Amino acid sequence: IIKGIHCYKLLQPINIRILKVKNDELLSIKNARNNQGNTLLQVASANKHKNIESKLLNILKEPDLVQSQFIPECELDQLEDLASYVDMHIKFSVPYFHTLRSISQPYGSEKNPSPWITLKEGSYYLENAYHLVEVYKKCVPGSIDNENIKSVNDMLTTLEFNPKHMTTGCPDEAFSRKANIFLSKGQGTKYYKLLHSELKKDVRSFIEMVELNIEIPIKRFLESIEQRLQSALSKKLLEAIKSDNHLGVEN
Repeated sequence: IIKGIHCYKLLQPINIRILKVKNDELLSIKNARNNQGNTLLQVASANKHKNIESKLLNILKEPDLVQSQFIPECELDQLEDLASYVDMHIKFSVPYFHTLRSISQPYGSEKNPSPWITLKEGSYYLENAYHLVEVYKKCVPGSIDNENIKSVNDMLTTLEFNPKHMTTGCPDEAFSRKANIFLSKGQGTKYYKLLHSELKKDVRSFIEMVELNIEIPIKRFLESIEQRLQSALSKKLLEAIKSDNHLGVEN
């Protein structure tokens, strides 16, 4: 529990280095919470540490250069929806990657035991990434300026992915010819050649490409959205303090 003198001791290091705060330190200051879930700014205000409170406010008002480069100019509700969609994409990616890695492991034979399955799993993954880019475009009309989303979009283009390639039918490779299941019309495209290859090394190449150019940028993008949302919370706290709205600060 951070109260009284304990709060002051916790905040003293910030007081000393207040004018030289790096981006990662800024994020730590914004995200710090006590056992009750209160921020450093809330604790400083509640314990009447006016000097520290003032300096914290100055920090939180400083523009974050990293964020200004990579954060889309969305309304907060749009950002929250976008963050939710990105988080969902990351969670859904786990089983796709698990299957692809499991099948493409180099033990035993280097022959891909099921090109249909690797094509299916990889296509579903790319489809999710494609829809994520489309959600971003709805939030930020015009050309894609965000570095992370641009990386995702560029990789989809490089792999020649088109969600219209995905359909249903009864492939010979499927477990049951009576089932109406996944089919792809992407023959000849780069992603199809890698995922439907008879060689495991091609599937591993696909995994490496999308991890570097899609999955990692998407995770960075989520971090940047969360920073933006945290900044918005800090701004609300600042407005509450300026208006002497202690109820707003406590909440």
